[in-house]
Amino acid sequence: MNNGLVAYNEGMVRKHFISYRQTAKQGSPAAWHNIGGIFLEGRGTIKPDIGKAHHYYHVASLLGFKQSQYLLGSHNHEGTTSVSSTLMCRIKTQ
Repeated sequence: MNNGLVAYNEGMVRKHFISYRQTAKQGSPAAWHNIGGIFLEGRGTIKPDIGKAHHYYHVASLLGFKQSQYLLGSHNHEGTTSVSSTLMCRIKTQ
């Protein structure tokens, strides 16, 4: 990938992240879930952080977001704690 495309992609991740944060502050469970996904997988300049991912998924699940509830339920049932094992449980939200 060329440097221009990498910079563009990183800029788009930042733009989406900022947008999700603003929407999450307004109470959107989907936004909380999407931020969790950014931290789970690590995107752009954001490194994977399972603790932050879990926090955002947890808030989304408390707000009734089914995908987050499923993800956390699978995660807790399997007793997994690593990013790679959590990724195997993750379902697509698109």
